[in-house]
Amino acid sequence: FMPEVRHFHSLMGKNFRSYLLDLRNTSTHFKGVRMGLTNTLLDGYETARYGTGVFGLSEYLRYQEALSELATVVKA
Repeated sequence: FMPEVRHFHSLMGKNFRSYLLDLRNTSTHFKGVRMGLTNTLLDGYETARYGTGVFGLSEYLRYQEALSELATVVKA
């Protein structure tokens, strides 16, 4: 992360939200990433980032669990 950069970009050159949208919209699921997982991550990200809903402790824990699951699948 570089302070002068406005948004963090992954090594793929995309921001996290774009990466999740690509995962959700592909015709084949990437290494077994289920659509429910990407939807959970997108909902959590948008709620936390843009304030589109409540993002309390339970939502945070659900989001963290989904992130861990995605990391496990991507590393496999």
